[in-house]
Amino acid sequence: YQDGDTLKVISAGRHGYIKCFDGGSGAEIWSVHSGTILDASATVDPSNGNIYAPAGDNDIRVMGLDKDGNPLWGNPSVLVYDWVSGANNPQRAQSTGCLSHDGSTFYFQTNSSQGDGCLYAVNTSDGSLKWSLDTGSTGWEIPSSSPVVTRNKVVIVGNNDGDRYYAVQDSGTEPVILDILAVDDSGNARASATLSSTGQLYLPVRTTWTAGNASLSPD
Repeated sequence: YQDGDTLKVISAGRHGYIKCFDGGSGAEIWSVHSGTILDASATVDPSNGNIYAPAGDNDIRVMGLDKDGNPLWGNPSVLVYDWVSGANNPQRAQSTGCLSHDGSTFYFQTNSSQGDGCLYAVNTSDGSLKWSLDTGSTGWEIPSSSPVVTRNKVVIVGNNDGDRYYAVQDSGTEPVILDILAVDDSGNARASATLSSTGQLYLPVRTTWTAGNASLSPD
């Protein structure tokens, strides 16, 4: 994020910190802890430098900081999913989220070993949970699909080992599933979609081998 004369490089890591570095000198400018582990990269709002990131591997939290590392909502992170042993399943925030084009909503998806990971929509004004959708996101500590969002708030994301890609409309009050793309039973909907400026969707998928390839086996 270009903050006046300073290029700010924002980094997150499993140690639980979001850190800001001077892009010119490499010096650390500030550091803020999430209160839990942090595997996903941070998302920066290009209009004001606000920073958002999902965090956690049982409970799920979302971080909200301004460009100077100050909490947006009173605390560096707020709880959006409370894991209660015996009542629900642990979730893991493994992949990076995305920000709506107007900056009002932050979207991210979690994984679950039991196959009930969710897509979350968080109000960036106060950190409150706008809605959540059980996408059947399956997996734990794996490369995971990150959501992308269109200008009219259609979120596209894969549910990882659940073999499905979702197109979900944010209606403002609830999620509306527009379409589901089933991929082959390879257990791999982990790639993140890419959208062109004209609205075309590009999605890398692994399909079933139908012929051998010299030294490579169909396995």
